[in-house]
Amino acid sequence: MAVLGDTSSPFDRSIKNAVADVEAFWRKNYPKVSGGKAYPELKGKIYSVDGDRLTAADKENACLRQDPKAAVSNAFYCLADDSLVYDRNPEHLVAQLGAKYGQFIIAAVIAHEWGHAIQQRLGIFGGGSDRPTIYTETQADCASGAFIAAALNHQTTYVTASQADLERTLLGYLQVRDPPPVSAEQISHGNGFDRLSAMADGVAKSATYCFGNSFFSRSFTERPFTSDADYLRHGNLPYSQLVNAAPQNGTDTLQSTLNSYWTAAARSISKGWKSVSQRQAAHPACQPSGPSEFN
Repeated sequence: MAVLGDTSSPFDRSIKNAVADVEAFWRKNYPKVSGGKAYPELKGKIYSVDGDRLTAADKENACLRQDPKAAVSNAFYCLADDSLVYDRNPEHLVAQLGAKYGQFIIAAVIAHEWGHAIQQRLGIFGGGSDRPTIYTETQADCASGAFIAAALNHQTTYVTASQADLERTLLGYLQVRDPPPVSAEQISHGNGFDRLSAMADGVAKSATYCFGNSFFSRSFTERPFTSDADYLRHGNLPYSQLVNAAPQNGTDTLQSTLNSYWTAAARSISKGWKSVSQRQAAHPACQPSGPSEFN
């Protein structure tokens, strides 16, 4: 498929390669999730844009006409005209993800957005459902995982991937997780656990699971802050509660939860369990560690 605004740069070539393989993947797999129906090709165009400098041709896109800033540091499926838009600006997020984590993450992003196109074709995406956004976003992550599995199994023509490529991609994918939400309304794509678990399900279980009846029964780990005090702690449990052996104010601690779990697990195989205790050393023998991108 031709890309409007294609600059023939290595980045644009990576996108075109991903598009070709993702389309081929869905021509093969769409009948498996649609009751045997053939895959409907994309009706709209694919737009390579510089998010800072949209051209007149870029603004032919229905979503960019409504919101010219929508493309900045973004790649998205546009429901309004069944198209796909991505920001090729090397200073913006999508290109920087590719530069830092490898080109396979670009294919994963395109496969995620194509997952939204599949949702539209199946009547899931934009169908008037009051289902929270996190369900459709993680379903698209699952679809991306299903495509990733095809690439890992050498079932793609242009996109190639090794286990090391996958590990870098997963690390990069964590960078586009939701920030801690202040309220439930701010939950959109899911935290790192939610996004990677959905992608892992796609890798392990295929597209038929992603678009099967059971997908939307999944649970999520992302939660809004429960109080002002929780917000000020950044959602972290106070250390005193974490290490305390007994539940505090009706809330289990990590130590009490683990000991309860392993007591029950040992009992299930007719074994005993001796509770483990945690203690804080006055001077822990820990070596200084380097900076982390997840601080």
